[in-house]
Amino acid sequence: MKTRLPTRIQRLPRRQRGVALFVALVFLVILTVIGVTALGNNSLQTRMAYGSSETNFAFQSADSVLVAGETWLANQTIKPISSCTSVVVACTDPVGIWTHVLPTPIVTGIQLSDENFWLGSGRKLGFSYVEGVTTPPQIANQIIAGTEDVPRYIIEDLGPDISGSLVQPGPQIYYYQVTARGFGAQATSRTVVQSVYAHGY
Repeated sequence: MKTRLPTRIQRLPRRQRGVALFVALVFLVILTVIGVTALGNNSLQTRMAYGSSETNFAFQSADSVLVAGETWLANQTIKPISSCTSVVVACTDPVGIWTHVLPTPIVTGIQLSDENFWLGSGRKLGFSYVEGVTTPPQIANQIIAGTEDVPRYIIEDLGPDISGSLVQPGPQIYYYQVTARGFGAQATSRTVVQSVYAHGY
């Protein structure tokens, strides 16, 4: 009697349709988009932080030289001469300040945005004046650490107090406008600030 061995049933593999590969590619594309977006946001935040730092540097630089201009005014025992009357030539008078005649002041926004005006007429940080000395010492290269260039300032004479708001026994009160310009780490980062200062003579 013959015994019949069980036949081994061989199943043919299912036909592959590539669904798993397609799903994997979709997830890969999604992850790539998320990664690129995150990288772009990080780069944008870095640029924003740098811009904020530049603005802060420029403001601190301008503010420091603004205080220097006000301090210079406070130290004057005699009313400074308003001898700067034309923007055609640089104002190099060591004690000269700009006259401010309304409605057409000499120093306008055009001058305040002109590099040559600041280089020729702006006082550097570190400027000092000793009465009776023809050529006052001017400390050169007073660059604030982290900034591009020396901050400078100008002073405009706004005239005496005629409103009576500061009438008091004593000297005549005069108003002055101090305009200062400072830099950040780059030459393109600059800030201009102004203050009105009252002083009596």
